Amino acid sequence: MAGGAHAAQTMGAGCLAVPHTLAHQNGRSGAFRSATRLTGIRSQIGGVRCAGGGGTARYGDPRGGAAAGGAIMACMMGAAGRPPASGTAATVVLVHGAWHGGWCWTRVAGLLGAAGVAAVAVDLPGHGDDTGPLGDLHGDADRVRQVLDSLTGPVVLAGHSYGGAVITDAGMHPSVARLVYLTALALDDGETCSAAAVTEAREANLSHEGRPDLGAGFIPGPGGTVTLHPEVARACLYHDCDLVTADWALARLGPQPLSSFHQPPRAVAWRYRPSTYVVCSDDQASHPGLQRIFARRCTQALEWDTGHSPFLSHPALVAEMLARVAEQAPG
Repeated sequence: MAGGAHAAQTMGAGCLAVPHTLAHQNGRSGAFRSATRLTGIRSQIGGVRCAGGGGTARYGDPRGGAAAGGAIMACMMGAAGRPPASGTAATVVLVHGAWHGGWCWTRVAGLLGAAGVAAVAVDLPGHGDDTGPLGDLHGDADRVRQVLDSLTGPVVLAGHSYGGAVITDAGMHPSVARLVYLTALALDDGETCSAAAVTEAREANLSHEGRPDLGAGFIPGPGGTVTLHPEVARACLYHDCDLVTADWALARLGPQPLSSFHQPPRAVAWRYRPSTYVVCSDDQASHPGLQRIFARRCTQALEWDTGHSPFLSHPALVAEMLARVAEQAPG
């Protein structure tokens, strides 16, 4: 990210997406019911500390798990291109962060589909399975708007890391009932990803002592792009993932255009839409202190003892939260 290694270290990696979408539906009819549908999701959670609304509920210490990514990717691809099932719950639209693609959400989307919640993982331009050119922040947000235009009913729009900037821009779409920021950049008017990270971190006097430096892993590429050194990416993005999962993700990372980190959003959706922010307190890419600053901008805040990529390390935890939000959003 432009703005130097300090900005990169503060912001973290994130996920980036492409123009391709993966739709997930479970094919069952009837309204979503949390008391029964979430049982299967919750059974896969090894426990986590969740804080929000001034209270803290402790469920234990999170541990790994999650099925092999390839299996859920195959299930997800089987549903690609089909419209999400309709029902009481809102459709969940998932936006990845920098260097990633919609593939990073496959475990979460599979669990949501099994629980009866329609989910669509977006590939931003040039990422994941999208073979078109890479886009900037505004192009990425336009891709999300295109996806939203294709759906009916209310939507919960979730973004991870850089994907938070994307949903901030795209989230004024009339179908969006709620925003979810997962260790994400909830930018304000006039802010860019790189500038917000540096300015907010400096004003809060955040210390990076003892933390890995994501910027040290930047590898410049053609056309103003940057890729990540695999071992730096492993330490910053996937340190709490098992080895197989981390290797699977590392093999799928792609280039990210630096221009996307230097554009302010054209709209600030969290000022007009209900929002949930999830702070990941063991995140080695995005400083938890910076996340908490962004979280104060949102309607609700949760805090989890996870790293930067809980959709891979703790997918059931992410899926349960999104399922609850999706159930509540339409009302």
